[in-house]
Amino acid sequence: MARCRNFYIIWLKLIYIFAYITATAAPVVYLACFSLTHTLNTLKAKPLLREFSTMNLENIKNDARLVNEIDWQMTPEEAVRLYLEWGNNWAGGNYVIRSKNDVSHYFVINTWQQEPVIYFIRRNSDEAVELAKIDIPTNLKNRYLEENGTHKGVFAVDGEIKKWLQKKLNVT
Repeated sequence: MARCRNFYIIWLKLIYIFAYITATAAPVVYLACFSLTHTLNTLKAKPLLREFSTMNLENIKNDARLVNEIDWQMTPEEAVRLYLEWGNNWAGGNYVIRSKNDVSHYFVINTWQQEPVIYFIRRNSDEAVELAKIDIPTNLKNRYLEENGTHKGVFAVDGEIKKWLQKKLNVT
């Protein structure tokens, strides 16, 4: 059993090295790694692929660096303009996106589901990652729906919901 597990671990390390060398093989490598990781888990070996979980408000609040990086003025439209449209209109705003290292953290309200929810987003020119899904308190959710209706989309966080988030994160 130990020999078999060691073989899989060595094989998995070789696949990881190959993934770093050949970016085009990433989907195939991911599937191979997932398959081998599943086999390792079956053999009671320590899992080698880390499972990512979403954050919550408490996690965000406890990370002062992250709280300081939140862009409270960022909107979904501005994020698309800055990170996805070439040229990003540098003359009209405060931001100039030069590389994938330029990152924004911001909140949005997503109303595509039956109930609106808040997402905490990390965006660069390569991707947008939903770091946290946050339920809106019932009273705020009801007022939001009264004011904005049931239009489907992704909207900027403002008004009472923005103030609530800032209070929860101890931001003045």
